[in-house]
Amino acid sequence: MIARLPTNSDIMPKLCLLLYNVNALVSHNEVMKAYLSQFDYLPASPVSLVDEYDDDADLEASLREPLRIFQRFFRLQETGEMNEESIQAIKRPRCGLGDPPPSDQNESRRGKRYALSGARWGKQELTFSVINTPTYNVMPRKKVNWAIWNALKMWSSVIPVSFRKVPSWQPADIVIKFASYYHGDSYPFDGPNGTIAHAYLPNGRFGDLDGDIHLDDSEAFNNHGRWGYNLYKVLAHEFGHSLGLDHSAVPGSIMVPDYQGFSEKPFTLHSDDIRAVQNNRVWMINKSGKLKTKALGMRSKKLFAGIPSSIDGGYQRPSDGNTVIFKDMQYYVYSGSNQLNGYPRPVADYSLTTESMQYYIYESTIRRTSSKMTRLLEQQTFRMCLLLWFVFKMEQLEQLDKRKLDQMSQHEPQRL
Repeated sequence: MIARLPTNSDIMPKLCLLLYNVNALVSHNEVMKAYLSQFDYLPASPVSLVDEYDDDADLEASLREPLRIFQRFFRLQETGEMNEESIQAIKRPRCGLGDPPPSDQNESRRGKRYALSGARWGKQELTFSVINTPTYNVMPRKKVNWAIWNALKMWSSVIPVSFRKVPSWQPADIVIKFASYYHGDSYPFDGPNGTIAHAYLPNGRFGDLDGDIHLDDSEAFNNHGRWGYNLYKVLAHEFGHSLGLDHSAVPGSIMVPDYQGFSEKPFTLHSDDIRAVQNNRVWMINKSGKLKTKALGMRSKKLFAGIPSSIDGGYQRPSDGNTVIFKDMQYYVYSGSNQLNGYPRPVADYSLTTESMQYYIYESTIRRTSSKMTRLLEQQTFRMCLLLWFVFKMEQLEQLDKRKLDQMSQHEPQRL
């Protein structure tokens, strides 16, 4: 059999297909680079007439780590490789605020769960005003107000902060307005189904814009979300930013960067959101149950030297009066405000198992309380109280194994 040499008619379609695929890849890399730059995965590049990458392979390599972090925020498999899932993810409607600040990316890799901007208001009452209502899909002011108040209620139920509405012509901490495209700030909207809203963190960098919320008036807002965008859900997310939260990479958090769409499930704060907004606040009471610290609590850094930037929980140990603080898979022990030598240590070294400790931190806050503490826990000040020595008999709890804890969770607990 004589082999037939390929003709032009054989080669050209394959060559064209190859060129098409290469061009498509270059396009995807460039589009991804622009997206990652816009949302803070990449540092802003200086303006230059010379391409900083010699070829597309260099560009693809430079995107690998930022792309992996992007995949984490969008709940994708973390490959660092360009794939169809990632390409589709950048098309999702989302909040216009950036995702991880570049300085936080290493901390993100170490397992930080929620994200804090470090910004706080420092007062218990915040004012807000509403400039206008949506025009693309007209919503009565009554329905807009319903969405606003319910979104605020989600946050005020877990932190000791109240909100008061003021007329639009008065100064307010948080100004809410609907606008489209260029609207007087440095972050123009991009039309339907792109960035649907953005908010300003209360960090002093934006002057009068600190805490403000802008919603894209090119979007179809409503209060059901079967089509268009649920205004209540969008506002709940943006108010999180107004209170100082960055975006979260935790599935189920309302602070994930992309819009989650319609769901029949109840819309509630994730435990990650609650711990974030209550981050590192400590309340103390005396043995009679009287509050010793002010309602906002104290920043734990004022009490404990060298404490991590975010903690999971802690208690004062009855046996020696030392304070035990838990952060991820480690624990710290403080005598007064000073950290003891040899800490932090792995949680596995503690007398409680990791599973039991998680049960203790997240479940027992509501269980095994006295009637007095039950009433206190119903107040927003004590929802996620960090110093729990006044709730538990820890010397008893430390001797319970996971099996006993599981049994305890299935029965009505005895009151202390």
